[in-house]
Amino acid sequence: MTPLQVQAERQSLERGGQALQARAEERNQQFEATRRKALNKVLGQAQPFVDQAVGAHACGLVLSREAVLGGNMGNDLTNEVVAALDAKVSFAPFDLEPSRSGK
Repeated sequence: MTPLQVQAERQSLERGGQALQARAEERNQQFEATRRKALNKVLGQAQPFVDQAVGAHACGLVLSREAVLGGNMGNDLTNEVVAALDAKVSFAPFDLEPSRSGK
């Protein structure tokens, strides 16, 4: 290949790489939007079961597991809430959220 052909090939590959990176970023944004939507739906449907477990155990405070750095996990309501949610609610699959660019 001539130096001019090598340069043209390199530029073509760089454009392709940039396009691939842009698509990857767009897909990541779609996945994140879908994850947020799914999580919000699950949390909304779980709230009555959280409230029920809180009342049954006379809890004064409920924390997300992700926010707890340490302590006595003996009063963890997660399994109780998940079991109640699983027994009463069925979830449908989620479609990937559309991209912001509309593609």
